[in-house]
This record gives sequence, structure tokens and C-alpha cells, in this order.
Amino acid sequence: MVKIDLDSRKIAAVTVGAFIGYWLNHVALDYYYRRLLDKKRNTKISKLAQAKDAFAEYLAQRKIPQNDIEMITQLPLHELIEKLKKQELPPAYVLLAYQHKAFRVDKELNCVVEFLYPEFTDVNLKGPLAGAPVSLKECIGIKGFDTCVGCACYVDHASKNDAVALQLIRSLGGVPFVRTTVPQTMMSTQCSNPITGVTLNPLRKDRTPHGSSGGEGALVGGGGSPLGFGTDVGGSVRLPAAMCGVVGFKPTTRRLSYRNMSIVSTAKPSK
Repeated sequence: MVKIDLDSRKIAAVTVGAFIGYWLNHVALDYYYRRLLDKKRNTKISKLAQAKDAFAEYLAQRKIPQNDIEMITQLPLHELIEKLKKQELPPAYVLLAYQHKAFRVDKELNCVVEFLYPEFTDVNLKGPLAGAPVSLKECIGIKGFDTCVGCACYVDHASKNDAVALQLIRSLGGVPFVRTTVPQTMMSTQCSNPITGVTLNPLRKDRTPHGSSGGEGALVGGGGSPLGFGTDVGGSVRLPAAMCGVVGFKPTTRRLSYRNMSIVSTAKPSK
């Protein structure tokens, strides 16, 4: 056997060297991942802006009288549904009116993540909602769309299937036409995140609509949606509703599956 004699200075040097190497590696990896997330976030911001520009062009080619927009969007939900059921208003025309209105409200309040192009083929127009447009909190997964909740790490992770809640909404005759903003991770009393920015209150633009369903509160409160769907653990629907002058309530917990929903704040599995 060969005896290796290392004095204390060599041991100290090796230890310090190992620590410095570990620290530099950690710093380098942290820098790399931050740069990567910054790039993903900026790319997502650009794509969302381009999508809104494209939607503006879409609306520009489908103009309808302002009087019709105001008449339709000022109807109480039960009256709107009644007119849809009696075929006094075509669902496609009602949808277009709300698309125009929601686009204007978003310009003022920044409450929409992205606008959708709904097809009526997968909606039960004979259901209780009868083809009424509805808005969705961004955490409700839609097949082919990211559910980022303001986090760059979730960019480019599109949902493979619709959330169970969304499937139910369509089966009841609801037509999802926009996705609305949330605070980052849905864990804030404000409604802002690094991807979509700050959402404003429709009653006072110097105030917050609260969270985490802040985009829903702002859009419905601003008249841009007749009915919105969010999530609520500790007031995430009820508080924005109260702050924005509309009605919101929390249904019985666990009535629906969490599958294909982003539920960062609840720390529960999506199943």
C-alpha cells in the first residue's frame, strides 16, 4: 500500500476549489436558464401582440353597426339567452357583437390574453346557454393553447386536451370566445404578470380588479362578456367580482375534475 500524505493546506485548497467550481457552475446555469426564460417570455409577448393585431384585422373585415353592438351587449344574460332560444338573434351575430365589444374593453383594461375563433360545430346550441358567448380564465386548458398563468416556464407547453370544465361549458351551449388574464401563478391580490402586463379595474382605472380571476372581473365588469368562468379557492372569483361591480360565486368544491387545468396556487395535481 502507498500512503498518501496531504497536508492541511492542500486539503483546504481542494475544498475551496471544489466550492468555487460548484458556485461558478450554479451561477452559469442560473444565468443560462434566466436568459432562456427571458427569450421564451419575450417571444410569447410578441406572439400574443401579433395575434391581437390579426384579430383587429379580422374584426375590421366584419363590421356591424355600433347600435347593434350596444343593444346586444347591454342585454341581461337571461334575456340574451331567451332571444337566442327564440331565434330572435343569430348566435354568430351575437358572438361578433361581443367580439367587437371585448376588443374595445381589452384596449382600455388589458384584460384579455388572447381572442379565440369559435366554431359552433362543437357547441350544443340547444343547451341552456343556447350559444351565448362566454369568457374563460386562462388557467382553463384549451387544446392546442398554452396555459402560462404568467410563467415563462409554461410557454410552448400546449394543452393536449380541453379541460373538463370547458367540455361541460360547450355541452351546455356556451361559446368560449376569449381567454382572460391572471396574476403570475394566480397567487396575488393584484392582476399582473410578466407576460400580459397589468390589468385595470373597469370602474376606476387607477385600481386593481383583484385576483386571481381579475381578467374575468374586468371584462365582465366592462361589458365585454355576458358570462365568465374562473376558479376560486379563497375568493379568486368572488373578490374580483366585488371589485368590478358584478356577481360572482364559488360552486361546490371538487364537483369537476382538475384535468387539463393549471392550478399552481392550489398545489393539486391536474386530474
